[in-house]
Amino acid sequence: MWTLANKSFEDTIESYAFANKVFSDEEIEKIIKIGKSKEAKKALVGGGNSTANNKIRKGKTAWITPCEDSEWLFRKLTDIIVKVNKDFFNFELHGMLEPLQFTIYDGKKTKYDAHVDRVKNSTSRKLSVVVQLSDPKDYEGGCLELFPSSLEPIEVEKKKGLITFFPSYILHRVKPVTSGKRLSLVIWVHGPSFR
Repeated sequence: MWTLANKSFEDTIESYAFANKVFSDEEIEKIIKIGKSKEAKKALVGGGNSTANNKIRKGKTAWITPCEDSEWLFRKLTDIIVKVNKDFFNFELHGMLEPLQFTIYDGKKTKYDAHVDRVKNSTSRKLSVVVQLSDPKDYEGGCLELFPSSLEPIEVEKKKGLITFFPSYILHRVKPVTSGKRLSLVIWVHGPSFR
């Protein structure tokens, strides 16, 4: 028989965290330049069996892999991810096993409806990271929203350079961009399966 101690249960895993001023304006421009140098294609949905589905997702993506031009970016991302994971999530992580996703939401109601980043029958994404690259003056709509524990979303501040961290099992969405262009960088950090 189990007895409960007279203590409240405290979960040490946060639902989300933010970091600001990690990248300078010059570094953000370098990230955008690297992203724009890659071939952007219609954004897909579904991991290994990806398909285009404009009802769920409308936008474009390009992929940034480690190379001489992006080595600094991977190093800087690794440093901040290690620190934030230690302070807020304490997940066992292996690293970034996928290329970085440079996302382009270019007006015309481009969006990504509510979804989670965990992909069935795929590598284990544990931590999702979103770097906002665009100045909020450059677009309307396009808010990133997180649904950590209720039907009411948490709207992430639209701020150039803001980095949002959350477990990959958290429901989230990018609301439609109604005008202008929203650029972001999405990173998935992998680790062994949750137990």
